[in-house]
Amino acid sequence: MKTIVVPTDFSDHALYAQKIAASIAHQINAEIKLVHVCDLPLAEFADQYYYEKFYKQIKTDVQEKLNALVEMDILKGIKVSTHIVSNIRIWELTTEKEFKNTDLIVLGSHGKSGSNKLFIGSNTEKIVRLADLPVLTIKNEHSDFNVKKMVFTSDFYSESYATFKKIQFFADLYGAHIHLLKVITPKHFEPTPISKKLLEDFAEHFKLTDYSLNIYNATSIEKGITDFSDEI
Repeated sequence: MKTIVVPTDFSDHALYAQKIAASIAHQINAEIKLVHVCDLPLAEFADQYYYEKFYKQIKTDVQEKLNALVEMDILKGIKVSTHIVSNIRIWELTTEKEFKNTDLIVLGSHGKSGSNKLFIGSNTEKIVRLADLPVLTIKNEHSDFNVKKMVFTSDFYSESYATFKKIQFFADLYGAHIHLLKVITPKHFEPTPISKKLLEDFAEHFKLTDYSLNIYNATSIEKGITDFSDEI
């Protein structure tokens, strides 16, 4: 894991995420890319002169804020680059050339109110669901970030193996206990012996040592994940 992307709207929650990203980067000698997404009107619907002037001023203001973040003590000793992108959905960041080699996205779970909602509700969910790499969402400030438990939810068929390799790196980094979770729903019923065998084969394949196998019944996969996580 060498590259961490941190989207920011300069809110407190974005700063919480930046601090966590810095903590991780220090441990694994990773680079951080600070990214701000500007939501601008399309050029073809705006006066070209005023559009260019407006965009230039926005970029100048944003760059000053990004530069201020780079100067923070928490980023000292870390290779940091800043990026300003416009007219792109935040969950599509990794399709851009400069972010294709991203290993981890760390973002705050809340952003500014109003029209510039980068990290609120469905947007956060879309990033988590659609990004093809691990996404760590941070809700609160952590003075001493440490991961003791992780829940990995999957159907545990072969397609999930590649995904888990990235999760395992993160778990090993913090020495976290891994809960392998298979959620059974009325629409996706599976006999317990089959689910158990899938979980056992999965754990054996990755030679896991600090883990537990869990089969959980729920009305939906989402509810199963949240209810199980609350219980542990």
